Parts: sequence; structure tokens; C-alpha cells
Amino acid sequence: MSLLELVEYGQDPDSTIIAYGSSYFKAAEKLEEFLEGYGDYIFPIAMLSAFSVELYFKGLYTEVKEYYGEGENTGVKKFSEYSSDEFKENWQVKGSMLGKEIESLNKGNHDLLRLFENLEKTKPRVYNNLLEQYQKHLKRELLDDLKECKDIFKDGRYPYEKSSEQVSEGKSKKEKGDKVLENFNKIYHLAKFLYTDAKPYEN
Repeated sequence: MSLLELVEYGQDPDSTIIAYGSSYFKAAEKLEEFLEGYGDYIFPIAMLSAFSVELYFKGLYTEVKEYYGEGENTGVKKFSEYSSDEFKENWQVKGSMLGKEIESLNKGNHDLLRLFENLEKTKPRVYNNLLEQYQKHLKRELLDDLKECKDIFKDGRYPYEKSSEQVSEGKSKKEKGDKVLENFNKIYHLAKFLYTDAKPYEN
């Protein structure tokens, strides 16, 4: 995703969350090149991929705003009120402002499914576009994969610990790392889709 595309999507060109997420995915991509010879990279790749997905979803909530005027003549102008040409000429527009929804989700929350599902009510066009494009590109259902991958960032940090959830009645608890290993390909290709093929604002 280019800088201009980020600007056109309503992101702050200087500190967009999606740009940060892209750097984590690029690191995961580099490690993935060596995966066949170095299996120990699986957990770092899964962690980097999951975190990049989290930042991508959180980045979709940002809105650029400009505060202008003095005294009684103050106001706020959103990016969406500018044309692309106006924005290019008015680089005073700055400051990614997070909405209340994402602020509450941001506090220690890494649940990828919850972050994505919240888009259904806040940005339904973006939500539906990603659902359709994911199915088209990967022949899989995005919601199904997110259900399996939603806690990878948490579980991948301490893969040797036991999960707090019973796998099923009468069975012992799984190690957190088992879930990460089972869904490694899903989370990696989900991140790759978001940063290479996804067009969330497509009409």
C-alpha cells in the first residue's frame, strides 16, 4: 500500500497505524523465506503476522482531522471533507484521531475477531469488502479463520504454557503453542492478504 493510497484512505501520512503494521509483516516475510531451514522461526513469524493484522484492523478506525481557527471561529474538518488535490496542498492536516470504539479495544486487547467484527457497525463497507475479497483470493471465510487465529498474539508469547480452556471434556489442556502451530499458515496468509491484496475502501 503506497503513501498516497494511505492518504486517500483517510490515514495520517506521518504516523499511520497501518504503516507500522506493514513493517511487522515485512519482517515476518523475511523470516518466512528461511522457514524450511529454520523451523524455530515459526513462532516469531506467527507473532509478527498476528500483530500486523491487529495493527491493520486498528488502523482502519483512524481519521485525519484538522483543527482550525481561534476563539469562537474554531472547528474541525475531517479528511473526508477534502478532495485529494486540496489535501496535497494542505499538509497542515495532521493528527490521527482514534474513535471511542477503538480506544476501548486498544487497551490490552489483541482479539483479532473482536477488532474485525466491530467494523461491521462502524465501517460496514470496509467490513463487507474484506469479507468478499478474502473469500475470492484465498477461497476461505475470513470470520472462520479469525475465530481460529484471534488469540495467536497472546498465545504465541508463551507457547509452553497450558491453555486456560479445556479442549473437550475428559481431555487434558493443550499447550498454547499447539494452537499457534495449527493455525500458522492461516495467520501468515491472512496478514499477507491484508498487506498485498486487500482493498478495504473499494466501491
